[in-house]
Amino acid sequence: MKDELDESDLDLPYVVFGFFALYLRKKVNDQGFIERSFDLLNELSESGDPELTNLVQVAVFETIADEEKWKALAKQHLRDKAMALFRRAEDT
Repeated sequence: MKDELDESDLDLPYVVFGFFALYLRKKVNDQGFIERSFDLLNELSESGDPELTNLVQVAVFETIADEEKWKALAKQHLRDKAMALFRRAEDT
């Protein structure tokens, strides 16, 4: 994965959310950022839009689900639908 977004990447939601996931990993100790980020991921997961839920699972959760720290944070902050997506990401 590239280190920076190109303007053409902004049309690709998976690329943008993939960079968000990488940034999220860097901010693992910023509690306020983590809470706001998980609030957003909960909302997207509960949207009922299959494209958004897939985006959350594939682009974000599959990037962070392999680390114990993120598993603990997910249990602490994710609601039911988002947690189900996180668990699916753990299985991939």
